[in-house]
Amino acid sequence: MDQLASSPDSNKDPTDKRSVITQTILSRVDCFGRPPTTLQEAWKQVQQEGNTSTAKIFLDTSFSSWFAHLVALRSIETSTKFEGKADCRRLLTQLETESEDFRRSVAVDLNAQIAPDIEEKIRKIHERLLHEPASHTSKRRRLDDDNTSELGYTASPEESASPSPPFPPTRHILCDASLDLTTELFPPLTSAAIRRVPHSAQPETLTAAVAMSFPAANYDTYDCQLSIEIMEHKVERIARDLFEVDLETTDGLRYVCGPSGGRLLPNPHLTLQGCRYDVIPRIFGKKVFDAICGSLSYQKEVKQRLLRSSHVSMVISHKAKDGAQLFVSLGLREGSQIRDELFI
Repeated sequence: MDQLASSPDSNKDPTDKRSVITQTILSRVDCFGRPPTTLQEAWKQVQQEGNTSTAKIFLDTSFSSWFAHLVALRSIETSTKFEGKADCRRLLTQLETESEDFRRSVAVDLNAQIAPDIEEKIRKIHERLLHEPASHTSKRRRLDDDNTSELGYTASPEESASPSPPFPPTRHILCDASLDLTTELFPPLTSAAIRRVPHSAQPETLTAAVAMSFPAANYDTYDCQLSIEIMEHKVERIARDLFEVDLETTDGLRYVCGPSGGRLLPNPHLTLQGCRYDVIPRIFGKKVFDAICGSLSYQKEVKQRLLRSSHVSMVISHKAKDGAQLFVSLGLREGSQIRDELFI
């Protein structure tokens, strides 16, 4: 009897226990207002943690799962009182002692049960975390600005734990691309595939989900980078046109189909590379193609007589409801001209 009294959860069905923990985390993220003030720091830290840490397990499932878990953790660390706080603290502490498989199952359940409106709020937070520097005082920044991005992208693509190819060390990242200028720059089919998002300072105005990043120093080492977000229902066509890769959706999951019938499920993201040279002008237009030709990576590929290019990549999610992200290397001088065409 003493043993049972000291371990009230010892005989619980694992499914029931998982459900209780999941619902507890959901109850905290359902009522969150602002993102945690330590979000940037936590985001950096989790990418350095081992694959068996709870935070990393949740992040590997999805950003939404990780964010929800973080919100719940921060709620029990503050002095603010709420109903069920003691139970929430006990369950989150207990979660740390569970097996890796159990914690992953909680993360998967959590990811599937987050309400659509909360999911959308988290998606926007994730976008800002990926693209915005620490002090977003203006849409345009001078290249000689001494402030670097708080996100601190310094790793190479091979070293980075981020699901997206990281930008090199940057002085600034440009967002809020003009929608009109974007549709003029890119071919019609491509411009129609680019996500429309509210302006960061004027939410009533729509902008194109296009970002650019410029290197902090040593222009002989880095190109500038162009990032383009693709709408979810356009992902399959862009992947097929650029990489000759077939994508398939089943039960809300997006698979990469192999030529022999096998399928690959991103976990949670997958990067496609090796685009055909001849389709680049058709997808990106002549001006962007000329800027691509000025990039150091493109020039190296030409010298090596490679059949396909790796300087254009596309990050896709396992969720069919998610869009995709294109990353393109541009020559610095040519990229500056593209910048002047997109950002007023």
